[in-house]
Amino acid sequence: MKDRFLIGLALLIACQSNRATSETNKNAGLDEGCSFDEAAKSDSELFSFNEKTYRKEDLPFEIQDRLFELETEQYEKMTTIYREFALRTDLAQKKKGTGEPLPPLEELLPAVSVADKELKRFYEENKLRLPQHSSFDSIKEQLRRYLESKKKAEQAQEEMKRLATSNKLKVMVAQPIAPKAELVLTGYPAKGSPDLPYTLVEVSDYLCPHCQQVQADVEKALRDYRDQLHFVQLNFSLNLVGPSGTLIRGAYCAQQQGDEKFWRYHEQMFEFQARNNTEHTHAEKADHPHHERDADSLKQMDVIAEKIGLKMDAFKSCVDSQTARDAVAKTNAMLKGIGLRGTPTFYLDGRKLVFGDKSLSEVLAEKLGK
Repeated sequence: MKDRFLIGLALLIACQSNRATSETNKNAGLDEGCSFDEAAKSDSELFSFNEKTYRKEDLPFEIQDRLFELETEQYEKMTTIYREFALRTDLAQKKKGTGEPLPPLEELLPAVSVADKELKRFYEENKLRLPQHSSFDSIKEQLRRYLESKKKAEQAQEEMKRLATSNKLKVMVAQPIAPKAELVLTGYPAKGSPDLPYTLVEVSDYLCPHCQQVQADVEKALRDYRDQLHFVQLNFSLNLVGPSGTLIRGAYCAQQQGDEKFWRYHEQMFEFQARNNTEHTHAEKADHPHHERDADSLKQMDVIAEKIGLKMDAFKSCVDSQTARDAVAKTNAMLKGIGLRGTPTFYLDGRKLVFGDKSLSEVLAEKLGK
């Protein structure tokens, strides 16, 4: 926490110093924001060690990426505070409230109630996720408070959307800019011409639940931006020697028999994983071993390979080969070298995309102007 405070303070001082020397900003006041990128440029020497002075660009890429994530976290927290203040002010004005102090947000939102029938339905639908031996009557009031808070949060989210579309609020602090990663993309499966204006890279793992969930949005984005996006798929194994690595070697070996085979393997593997996760959710709550799901995935790899028409002897030989292991390990090493720590991760022209509570389509709309 202390480190984050000091970094934030340094950025703020640099930002203010930059403003003080800018006649334009003096005249414009808050109309022109100061970004973290500008702050870094205004005082580019960050620290010295063993008589060597370091700038951001002197640091290893993975350190630059960690700094970017820290700056982004601070930016998101600041803008959340700004938006909540603006929303509270807007709602208070609608209620003819002009006095101080400004009421808390929950007091400005409409009252909510949760009927017993709704509580009972929620209890039955989520019984396996609740503490064992919890009767409905014993946790009824806890469930009521939870669902009331959830409804309040949904109300706040809808009001935030309304405020955003009203154009009343303009956040002037610029979003941090991600460092540009040098990704070697030659030979990886791709869609769209490499001559298109932008290159979007997805990094995923077949056993990653969120990767499975985001695939529909990826397909939508590729349809909506087919005239702008060259799309490249990279697979990152969270466990090279486990089922994750094997499934990714399967994708690599499918590509050896043609890009079209890769895409069919890729899509069907994610479709299967989504179904498999759902089917095993209740089983795992009943203490079924987690490895059963992974075993099902490995069996399905051969089923999918046969279904899409791969030459099975060549496919199986490839999956077990050192060539496939080396290819997957090489991709992992490249991605770890740019600080990748989880999936899914997306890069637009080499810069990591930050989603917050937005979808891929919404983030691309902001970046590409649709």
